[in-house]
Amino acid sequence: MASYIGNNSEGKTVSMPAIGTGLSRINSSLNVCIRNIVQVFRIVNPPIIGGVQIVIEESSCWKVDMRII
Repeated sequence: MASYIGNNSEGKTVSMPAIGTGLSRINSSLNVCIRNIVQVFRIVNPPIIGGVQIVIEESSCWKVDMRII
């Protein structure tokens, strides 16, 4: 998926929602899921020139620890 986005984003910023990540089924925290999303987009080739914006539901934003990302 990340390679497809890199090839087709046309230099635009990509918005990646962190909602609907199936947190309850994989028994993982929102912080871990966001960290994994960031790691995937750091190594994607070709890089996403416009950058990636991770969108977090307003009611969940207080749960995210930016220090671990």
